[in-house]
Amino acid sequence: MKTRIYLVRHGESLGNLYQKALGHTDLDLSEHGYRQARGTFEYLKDVHFDAVYTSPLKRAFHTILPHAEARGLTPVALDDLREIHLGLWEDMYLADILHRWPYTFTEMWRANFGLCTPPKGEFAQDAATRCIRALTEIAERHKGQTVLVGGHAGIFRVACARLMGIPPENVGRDLPYMTNASFTTMTYEDGKFEIEQYSYDKHLAEIGTSGPKGF
Repeated sequence: MKTRIYLVRHGESLGNLYQKALGHTDLDLSEHGYRQARGTFEYLKDVHFDAVYTSPLKRAFHTILPHAEARGLTPVALDDLREIHLGLWEDMYLADILHRWPYTFTEMWRANFGLCTPPKGEFAQDAATRCIRALTEIAERHKGQTVLVGGHAGIFRVACARLMGIPPENVGRDLPYMTNASFTTMTYEDGKFEIEQYSYDKHLAEIGTSGPKGF
């Protein structure tokens, strides 16, 4: 039986707004991020979801909470859906990161994202592995159903790249970050994922997908 999964990236966070690196740092959505989240909720309000899962971080949880509440569902938080851990970069301003680690940030995180490890942080491919593990467990648990999963641009990017067959060294070139409050649809059947649509955000044209597409 085919399972359908909607991945929803969180709306603009306070980290996006203030140009800070969050990773596991738990800041909430900005006011504009809440508007984006509401816009995505309105667009998907007629989609039937059998279950809702999320990263436990506030920016993801509060983005998908309206979907769960409207359907009488309780969001299930999974640690494996947390954003990539950024090590020494956690909660730092981007300008300070760029000043202290110009090569790692510019040539690795931005240009060669699929193979990047922030200083004392998490290897991007390890994050992809745990995200795909979580998605597989969700899909197996909800065979034949439709599930909403709330999460983050970085970890969703490397996970989707692997599922799409994009080599790690090409992720930075071939697959952009998901935009704020966009959604990606995929199916799962017989142990295989297929990405149908990546980072759809046309419904947010009037609201705007402000902020950087990564951090």
